[in-house]
Amino acid sequence: QISSNPNDFSGLDLEPNIGLIIMLFPFIAGLAAFVFLIKPLNNRTVIKTINGMGKIRWDRFFISAFIWMILSALYLFIYLKLDPANFTINNNTSSLITLAFVSLMFIPFQATFEEVLFRGYLMQGFATLMRNRWFPLMITSLLFALLHAFNPEVKEHGFLIMMPQYILFGL
Repeated sequence: QISSNPNDFSGLDLEPNIGLIIMLFPFIAGLAAFVFLIKPLNNRTVIKTINGMGKIRWDRFFISAFIWMILSALYLFIYLKLDPANFTINNNTSSLITLAFVSLMFIPFQATFEEVLFRGYLMQGFATLMRNRWFPLMITSLLFALLHAFNPEVKEHGFLIMMPQYILFGL
């Protein structure tokens, strides 16, 4: 029996971590397809698509990752202090170690695919079409938000609450 929720694999008797891998597999396949098809279809290298300059500026990558980590930790700390009842430990089993491993191994593919597709390929494509800096930024942020419109938190908190957050994340 398959649940009406596509993220619920309990009807298939699958362990939740296997379900997570199954949910993330399309991103791995999408990233692989992108890597193999970008050159023959668009005559561009993957690196040139990630960054129009043709090289990855690792210093900027690590600085921005550090800033994001600090902001996320600050947000978590403030939210924990303002509403501690909203936080509970709900996984104190050995599956937490497996979840951490699966998350560290597979979620980077999902994040990389989204970033390469939206911030690389689509952003550069819209910039070429429009010759404008703001339109590509706004349209890719809006598309990013709309593709996340079916996430469970949108149903839980509401479209009008979550979409501005996704647009901001896209920006």
